[in-house]
Amino acid sequence: MKVPIIYFSSSGNTKYVCQVVAKGLNSMDLETELIPLRGIKKHPSRIKDAALFGIGAPIYGANFTPNMIQWMKQLPRVNDDKKFFLIDTCSGLSGVALLKARTILTQKGYKCVGGLELISPTRDSVFWTGFYDYISWNEDEIKRAYNFGRLVAKNYWAGKEKFIKSFRVMPFGRILTKLFTYVERPFFKLATKLMAIDHSKCKRCKLCESLCPMEAINVKQDIYFHPEKCMLCFKCMRNCPEGALYLKIYPKAKFFKGPFQIKGYIEPEKLNFRKVE
Repeated sequence: MKVPIIYFSSSGNTKYVCQVVAKGLNSMDLETELIPLRGIKKHPSRIKDAALFGIGAPIYGANFTPNMIQWMKQLPRVNDDKKFFLIDTCSGLSGVALLKARTILTQKGYKCVGGLELISPTRDSVFWTGFYDYISWNEDEIKRAYNFGRLVAKNYWAGKEKFIKSFRVMPFGRILTKLFTYVERPFFKLATKLMAIDHSKCKRCKLCESLCPMEAINVKQDIYFHPEKCMLCFKCMRNCPEGALYLKIYPKAKFFKGPFQIKGYIEPEKLNFRKVE
């Protein structure tokens, strides 16, 4: 059986953790398929045909990212025994994001078998700073993610529906999540006013437009950052080959490119913690 893991990842941290979990599932004889969120829209049958699937997202403002929440709300109701697990990466201020995301699908008839949250060593993974030279991935945390995958698979093969809780609920987390839910969109809208383009560098390659998870960029409209859609994932700025996109208040910013830049990173292909139970 193939287990699809649908994820969104701008910095690459969430994708990495999903890869680690997938390796844990693989070690227990479950085949996996990592699918970026934009890709699953072209293959809706992946979820329809799966008995078990995973969802991975970073935390933006104590919630799963707007694009992931939007997609989850669009999933159809089910009456069969379809199971799912959740994965999130965050800076430490996650509120009750995972529980809130879980509720979206359990109310539709899906059964949640586990939740994993991992705090990224970089905390904020947007801009590269000198501080990152002094931090590293915690191998125990990587093992925890790997073991989460093993436990999900172990319970699946055993026919158990016990919820695997590999996260903590913050004190006053519900208040934090509710607060951020109200201020998130106004903040995003304000921040788009600080996003700009250097026309002397832009080649109109449309990469930013194709990468934008919220379809907030329209090159034909002079690289217009739609204030009602943009969620500040910085995927456009992070990946612009010409460095043409920038923030007015931080024009010379260097962007974090991925988890491989941090010490202690273990390539997913080399992961093997079979003795961890």
